[in-house]
Amino acid sequence: MNIRVLILSLAFTCQIGATLAQKQTDKITIIADFSKFMGVVPVSKFDEWKGEAEVVPMAINYHHPSWDQMGAEYLIFLNDATIEDPKDDSIPGSNQKIFRQKAKINNNIYTWTFHASQPIRVANESLVRLPFLVLPGDSIHVAFDKEKVVYSGKGGTRIQVFRDVNAVLRDGSGTKFSALSEGGLPVFFKANALLNQKVNNSMAILETAKSQLSQYEYNWIKGNIIAPIEDSRYLYLAVAWGAKDKNSDLPGSLLDYGMAWDSIMYQPDALWLRSREIQNMLGIGTLGYSTSFHLIELRRKFNFVKPDSVANVPLFKKQIYYKLKNTYNGLYRERLLCYFLKEEFLQEMGSNNWFVRAIMNDYYAVPGFSVYKNWMKKLEKEENERAKGISRSGPAPWFSAKDQQGLDYSMKRTEGKLTIVNFWYTGCEPCKLVAKDLKNLQEKYKRDTNVLFLNVSVDKDKQIWMNSIKEGKYVPSGGLQLYTDGKGKEHEMVKDFFVNSYPTIRIYDGVIYGKRGHVVFDAKEPFATELNEKQLSAIIEPMLSKFDDGPYVFHEKGKIKAYTIDDDKANEVSAGQLRSSTDDFGKPLHLNLQKQISVPASTYPAASKLLVLSDIEGNFTPFKKLLQANGIMDENFNWKFGKGHLVFAGDMFDRGDQVTECLWLVYSLEEKAKAAGGMVHFILGNHEIMNLQGNHRYVVEKYKKNAELMGKTLTQLYNEDSELGRWLRSKNIVEKIGDLLFMHGGASSELNNTPVTIADINRLARPHYADTTRRYSDKTMNTIMSSEVGPFWFRGYYNALPIESMIDSTFKKFDVKHIVTGHTIVADMITAHYGGKIINTDVPHASGKSEALLIEGNNFYRVNTEGKKVLLFTDNKRKFSGK
Repeated sequence: MNIRVLILSLAFTCQIGATLAQKQTDKITIIADFSKFMGVVPVSKFDEWKGEAEVVPMAINYHHPSWDQMGAEYLIFLNDATIEDPKDDSIPGSNQKIFRQKAKINNNIYTWTFHASQPIRVANESLVRLPFLVLPGDSIHVAFDKEKVVYSGKGGTRIQVFRDVNAVLRDGSGTKFSALSEGGLPVFFKANALLNQKVNNSMAILETAKSQLSQYEYNWIKGNIIAPIEDSRYLYLAVAWGAKDKNSDLPGSLLDYGMAWDSIMYQPDALWLRSREIQNMLGIGTLGYSTSFHLIELRRKFNFVKPDSVANVPLFKKQIYYKLKNTYNGLYRERLLCYFLKEEFLQEMGSNNWFVRAIMNDYYAVPGFSVYKNWMKKLEKEENERAKGISRSGPAPWFSAKDQQGLDYSMKRTEGKLTIVNFWYTGCEPCKLVAKDLKNLQEKYKRDTNVLFLNVSVDKDKQIWMNSIKEGKYVPSGGLQLYTDGKGKEHEMVKDFFVNSYPTIRIYDGVIYGKRGHVVFDAKEPFATELNEKQLSAIIEPMLSKFDDGPYVFHEKGKIKAYTIDDDKANEVSAGQLRSSTDDFGKPLHLNLQKQISVPASTYPAASKLLVLSDIEGNFTPFKKLLQANGIMDENFNWKFGKGHLVFAGDMFDRGDQVTECLWLVYSLEEKAKAAGGMVHFILGNHEIMNLQGNHRYVVEKYKKNAELMGKTLTQLYNEDSELGRWLRSKNIVEKIGDLLFMHGGASSELNNTPVTIADINRLARPHYADTTRRYSDKTMNTIMSSEVGPFWFRGYYNALPIESMIDSTFKKFDVKHIVTGHTIVADMITAHYGGKIINTDVPHASGKSEALLIEGNNFYRVNTEGKKVLLFTDNKRKFSGK
């Protein structure tokens, strides 16, 4: 079970199966007076906010990707009232639908009128930054006077108190997880003391208004205070525990950690929060905290064993499931089970797994709550369809079967191999055709040590199996032959690979250092059983390109040495014949080393067209598709964008398995763009800085292995002796093109208050890119290189509560009109914030949601891998003079 930061969703639960329309309702009115508002009232830019929709409940995470895009005129209702279908198909993965209502607007007075029979949450970031509670009969008035907001009317006190306590909770003071991972238990106690102070300060505000609130209102606001604090306590201690697991030198014994756990999980606030009454009031978002509590309790029972090995994962998840099932009852139990099954079984382990299916069937056999059961069945079906509809459907199942010598052959032995698994049996007529194609493939790849062929027979008679192998009619004689030990189709390997017909071929992309590979199916016919040689080659060859790596070019004692990784070994190659893999096995990128690596300028004149993207993180295919589909380069990686500018706003490193290929592509495009009068800008992000500093915690295992093959460390791959290391060290962390400011994270108030120009920032930072110093004697350097307020780490535009005056201060300081960032995913699309002042380009490329920002003159567009353009906004006030 992975530790995740849970965004708490606070909501009221009503009786299942009923809808708002079936109950007697009371009128609720919310009036917002923007007549004295200082600034531009946000207006929705998205078509999906037009009109209304029905209330659809069961919000698991309250944040909707487009909230900050909806404009002041829309009120969103987030209610855990129940209805037949709580799954939102329009927001993948969020399991949340919304009811939205557009205000009636008259002279900057916005009015919403609706009816409800129960407490509900509503959201409008112009009124309150977090979803707030409204009750039947409320008549809330919100007035803006410059930057001050006044709440009055029935329900106004509740909103004011709620806003005030959250300002305390979100004041930004606290302890970084990195400090906990280095300091362990002592740092945890300091962090816990800060959390206690936040609770005390927030509760003091609530207590002063207690006489003006009902018990329900009081508990709801208290829940808003306690829930995020208790969740933080759990996460803080879990991080400290994780550090202890990795570093036995940290202070604190298992007994000490157990006592720390007891001190936070059994204190009054925590017990109050986990009570059924409060949990049902606060909503399904807090259920992650409740299930995490049971996980740690179980870890203590097993003497703090790590629940992350292949053997332990099913054990822990199964025991927690039965703990929840047998400990609780009623609606609360149903919601706990729903949350846990969705998060830890369907999403983490997949639906086509025998173990998951057994647990799901047990859940369905529990009587009652048919709406929830039907929802889970629908979710399970969708998970099955999802697995069929994508080329990578999650981790390959762990397996063990017998080889021809009767010895166990497990997945562990496929480590680092592209593995083709063929399920067959004697007498299977279609198996004959596939056997011929597989024999040809085995011959084709017999010298490639990255490819492994496994043939798994479901024959129950061992002698029949042995005879068929010798005959070679139903199965190719080459490759490794595995037997299901007389279990046939009932063998766990057959079930876990979801084999229903024969022959069935499954391909997965290797196991690296114990991490399971991913099953890959033919994209057009995911569960096809008869794949011919051509179809199989079309699957195998793009995957093989990811096993190669390089070139790695080093300047050693006046000579250039270059290496590529191929066939699981490092090969020295000529510096004059360099080429990098791509995602096409037959189309490498031919490279020429730059004659001189120069430091780029910090500011540039305006350009008539720019394409901006960020956070590719080693995902070469979407990167290539974005550049090709939008006219930046052709299919042979040649520049097509003329005098246009390509801007990459940081984070090419980590998480992906084609980082090297992505870096070389940008490297090669630089020279090609200059020759055409264009420009390529590579702005460093926090992950570039982390890798230069030797922080490799997000690097995939492939690169650790490849560094070892070359006799080097990961840090040496990008040190000052390497070509890519020299190139990266020349880059900027902030750049300005015309009236556009580009950086990975953003400009904090601290940076605004530092007397530096853009050129100063880059000049001061560049010598320290690989510096592991945490504190500098110079205040300016501390600000620029800070992991909180520095330009390549700052997240305040999206995760905090900035006021536009901070952004306007940046505009004035650097003389710009728009700021473009990456670093923080807020949606699965390019988004504009604060009326277009801030533009975010961080999207989940690895999940197929790949977009870039295209700027043409005064028009700002979203573009995707198919070249589709969607207008974000037009800035007619911009005095654009680019050519």
